[in-house]
Amino acid sequence: MATSTPRLDSLIAEGTHDAYDGVRLADGHVFTLIVRPGAQVAEVSLFPGLAAPDTEGWENKDHWEVLQTGGEASDGPLYLEVPVQAVRDLIVQHGGEHEDQEAPWHRPARVGAVAGGTTDSVPTAGSVLCAALVQHGLTACTDGMSPSYAIALDPATPAQEVYERPYLAVADRAPAVDHDPDTHTGWVVWLHDENSEPVGAPLYTGGDGELVDCAADSAAAATAIADWLAEFELFTVDGTAYGPYVALRVPAGWDGYDEISVTRSVAAQIVDDLNVRDAGCGLTAAWQGVDLVFTWNKGYRGDEGGSETVVPWADGLYRIGGLWPWARR
Repeated sequence: MATSTPRLDSLIAEGTHDAYDGVRLADGHVFTLIVRPGAQVAEVSLFPGLAAPDTEGWENKDHWEVLQTGGEASDGPLYLEVPVQAVRDLIVQHGGEHEDQEAPWHRPARVGAVAGGTTDSVPTAGSVLCAALVQHGLTACTDGMSPSYAIALDPATPAQEVYERPYLAVADRAPAVDHDPDTHTGWVVWLHDENSEPVGAPLYTGGDGELVDCAADSAAAATAIADWLAEFELFTVDGTAYGPYVALRVPAGWDGYDEISVTRSVAAQIVDDLNVRDAGCGLTAAWQGVDLVFTWNKGYRGDEGGSETVVPWADGLYRIGGLWPWARR
């Protein structure tokens, strides 16, 4: 009976959406690939210990580090334009597909362990990060396609809805999550809106692009995420889709017309939404050096018109309120 390849067949049929997705072989080896729906060729990365067949289909060889950082440490060889049939033949040569095809992908601990039929494995960088997050009571979610993790801002968010709301995204600079810890180049954390679009600057950046200690960086990233979640929350302009705007948590008894405290980059986001998306509302904003000046027309506030200047406090934050109602996200 011919060996079936349901995991590979599924990836080829649906495509991997320009992100690496993996296949675990029956003997414990792993490879990841990028393939478009129905394509006849794929981009394939073989994890350490898995060798490419000496055939024509595997001749176009590159390396992860050539694409990532130019370093010498490698996550395994990368092969370009590999015929799908050659990938299928590789799976068959290793006994077919493993029954466990759940991410994150784990690499064989050593070639001898795989040859001996054991399933011992070392963690991926992603699993190191997840373990660090657990220490803070946080859970990393994945949609199985994105080369990153998503962390819900509200811990009560169902896993299947995390990507439908604002969330924190975490990925290696590559970006990736399932790479070997020894090839880790630093976690990057940034806020995404409900459309999976990044909002503002990264909230945490580990290292400077060179190899960094994965355990230490994961612990630091997890702490930064936990601290951010404890200190900040999201706001919108009530009754609109403007935002979300990241601000310091407000005290008990806060009212929608009270102030929220934001960084300059978030204040700039508010200005853009006001001047561009809400153009003609009767209220505009402009920068005068580091100061932010709001100006309104006659009737906007039931008066003859006027202006208000918001200056950064000693902590560098802008306190903005009283001009429209805020709403917690």
